[in-house]
Amino acid sequence: MRERSFKLFKDYSLGIMNGIKEICYLDRMSDRDSLAVLYATPDLAMAKYILNVQNGQDIGPLISIYLSNIEVAKEQTMNGYGTLNIADEDAYKTMRSPQICTLVFRSTIICNNETEGDILQAQLIMGMPFNHNYYFMVDGQYACCYAENSENASSVEPGNSTDKINRRTCDIRIPRAYLEYPVYEIKSYIKEFNLTYNLIEGAEPEKDNQSNLISSYR
Repeated sequence: MRERSFKLFKDYSLGIMNGIKEICYLDRMSDRDSLAVLYATPDLAMAKYILNVQNGQDIGPLISIYLSNIEVAKEQTMNGYGTLNIADEDAYKTMRSPQICTLVFRSTIICNNETEGDILQAQLIMGMPFNHNYYFMVDGQYACCYAENSENASSVEPGNSTDKINRRTCDIRIPRAYLEYPVYEIKSYIKEFNLTYNLIEGAEPEKDNQSNLISSYR
């Protein structure tokens, strides 16, 4: 039976979101205006931020991430491990080798002023540097990530109130992640064959003639 649950990098996304919550902090934040971290595109995150402003809420900064790119590492593909078959007393499982990928998450920081944006962006760069990756665990293995390509995405042109919201962006890269295939499981299969044969009297096979031996057994 094919496994129905299939999670596409969900654990990696949660690991990065937990890392952002651990790294980023502003001294002025209270319980009412704490940092919000969510998985969303920049447009959806901006819409949520503006909605909170229109509702008169005391809002704090918001950081959103989404999976922007999947790069397949062809030189790291497990060609020697195509399919792994495992049999036990109750089932027979078939597992394909995972695809090894590089994941790129795009993070967007939305905040009230430029200073807050600079601080939060600097915290991400310092908390997830290239020379000392931030790491977390996925299925008992280490997953490392680092921040790069930081950019000030705030609008410098005069406009309406939505244009005055300050934004920062950067990429969070996981250089090695695993795209796993579903596991096939067969719970009923033929384990062995029981064969019997009878020799007809006077039809003794020749020991040194393999074809005669087979035909006689038939």
